Amino acid sequence: MEKKLDRKIQQRLAEGSSSELPAIVESRINQTLATLPKRKSLRIRKPLLIASVTLLITGGIIGSGFVSPTMAEALKTMPMLGKIFNSLGDEGVQNANRKGFTSSVKQSATDQGITLTISEALYDGTRISLGIIEETKGSLPPLSNREQRYKSSSYQDKQGTNWWVNNENVTHVDAKQNIGVLNLQPVDDIQQSDSFTLHFEVRQIGTIKGKWAFTIPIKKTDPNVKKLTPMITKNMNNTSLTLTSAAVSSRGTEIKLRTTEPDNENTAFNMSYQIMDEHGFPLAFLSGSGGTGISTKGDRIAMDYTFFYTPVRENAKSLIIKPFTGGNSFGEAFAEINRLPLTIKQGDIGSITIKKVEFLTNKTILHYDVTGNSPYNQAGPVWLVQGGKSGKKYNGNGGKLTGVKGNTYSFIQEYPALKKDEDIQVLTYKMHDVKFYKDLEIKLPIR
Repeated sequence: MEKKLDRKIQQRLAEGSSSELPAIVESRINQTLATLPKRKSLRIRKPLLIASVTLLITGGIIGSGFVSPTMAEALKTMPMLGKIFNSLGDEGVQNANRKGFTSSVKQSATDQGITLTISEALYDGTRISLGIIEETKGSLPPLSNREQRYKSSSYQDKQGTNWWVNNENVTHVDAKQNIGVLNLQPVDDIQQSDSFTLHFEVRQIGTIKGKWAFTIPIKKTDPNVKKLTPMITKNMNNTSLTLTSAAVSSRGTEIKLRTTEPDNENTAFNMSYQIMDEHGFPLAFLSGSGGTGISTKGDRIAMDYTFFYTPVRENAKSLIIKPFTGGNSFGEAFAEINRLPLTIKQGDIGSITIKKVEFLTNKTILHYDVTGNSPYNQAGPVWLVQGGKSGKKYNGNGGKLTGVKGNTYSFIQEYPALKKDEDIQVLTYKMHDVKFYKDLEIKLPIR
């Protein structure tokens, strides 16, 4: 089965590598944000909800056939163990997988003519990632970017800890096979064991109801995980920010924060967090969650958040947590690549400068610099277009940071193979600048 699936994954990804970002993805982001509740009493943190919307839609992008050229190339040389993590995992999962921290599982369950296999697992003491293979001799239910693919009553370990699906990525191999990655985090903020057994039953796959039960041994395989409980608190006027805990591993960086402020204020409520090491190298945000508001003395509201970022570089000795607000988009910037370098203003926040475009047989690589205060937010939404403003728009793989020099951040981003003899335009967003809160900034030694 592994060799057959291996060949089909490679074939499917090669076929899908030229797909563009579906228009429904962009429209769903705008529609969702337009319908967000405005009442503060709900205590829904808007920046976090925006991130959650993006993560939810990610599964829809992959399910719709969008696959980066990098993924297709990597799968040709990857062994079967870890292949799903390498193709669908986030940057942290891929990093831990490359270092050999993936465990083989190979447990299967069959119902309603569908066989579900948990092929691999990854656990760093904070999150669990599961690689999934979905097969049938008939036809699989269609993928949807609106609902969770695998519905379960609960994910629970032997100690009684409940886990929930933080996000999932699922894509077609062919009409009879899908592959996917589930990322789980504990519901409650408790100390996790280094090894345990995870029990769960999938009760529905897409539109098909059934029962697929699993009992999976989970073991922390990264020996270099470092957990800290600094309890560092910073104050600014009536707003308080506390770093309650942090965990650093090859899988990623977990940050847990608590904010408190009067119920009639919105400063902490609207904050997002940029994390950099002492060299100014930023970490990319992966996912996050936040607890509902709880009342404290004096009509103050406390909110607890858990954020996951990409792994810290090995030479980093400290992290700086920088709270900020702003950075919202307010329009588009469009320019044709006539000569290089080409600088495109992104509104008040800064600019991007296109330095080089590589046309390869299987992909197009864009080299560019970002100047501004929110490098990842500026670097991600960059599309290549052929055919003018109404032409075909090609989405990249999100951008990879390759270097930092002062307030300039160098990125490369990969796109499907484009025609070199046709004009190419670049599309990005205009954004308002961000506002940092220096008094709430927290520095955390990690080495």
